[in-house]
Order: sequence, then structure tokens, then C-alpha cells
Amino acid sequence: MTLLLAFYNHGNINLKIDGETIFQSFKEFYAKPSNAVDLMRHKSTKEYKNFDKKDYLRIAENSIKAFLNSAEDFFYRDASHFYLNDDLGEFIKNPEFITQFKDTIDYRTRRFYKERLEKLEK
Repeated sequence: MTLLLAFYNHGNINLKIDGETIFQSFKEFYAKPSNAVDLMRHKSTKEYKNFDKKDYLRIAENSIKAFLNSAEDFFYRDASHFYLNDDLGEFIKNPEFITQFKDTIDYRTRRFYKERLEKLEK
């Protein structure tokens, strides 16, 4: 969801994002303690508070690969950018699309952490 937040860009949806945008999105997302739980659980990421841009981009790479493998009709990349499919360009200024885009991100984030918590309680 962190990558989608980078595209969402606080309601000003972009069709392409660069490393700096991805870095800022991940840094902002994981600054919230409830989101950082996953980073704190793993040896390689538990020092996330000391992460620099390179570290966040390393984490983002897993998400990028997952999006490219599971939703190749909607995402692509080149050497310096990660893209939403150009066909979505006609929707990115539509207020209903923007609202639905953000609602989906929020819902999926809550669901992910709820399911994670349920697994830990078992």
C-alpha cells in the first residue's frame, strides 16, 4: 500500500513516481508506529528509524516486484520511474476516483494489520 500512497500523493495522483517519491512515501508510512510493526519484527529492518533513502528503496523493491508480477496490466517501470498504466490518466483528476483510490489503500492497510494481528493471537 505504501507504493500506492506514493502514487496517491496526498490526493494529487501521479502516473509515475521516482525514487525520491517512493522514499518519502515509505518514510512517512513507517513513521507511524502502527505501520512500523512489521519492520520491528525482522532483524534486517528493526533499525528502520536509522534508515536512509537506500534502505527504504531496498524495502520498496519487494513491493515493486510484487506489483509487476501480480498486476502487470496496471504497472510498469523503467530505469528511473515506476508507472501506473497510462490508460488511468483519464481518471486521476476525477474526485470519485481519487476518493476510491484512497479508500482502497486505507481499507487494505487496515485489513493487512488486522489479519496480521489475528495470526499473532493464534
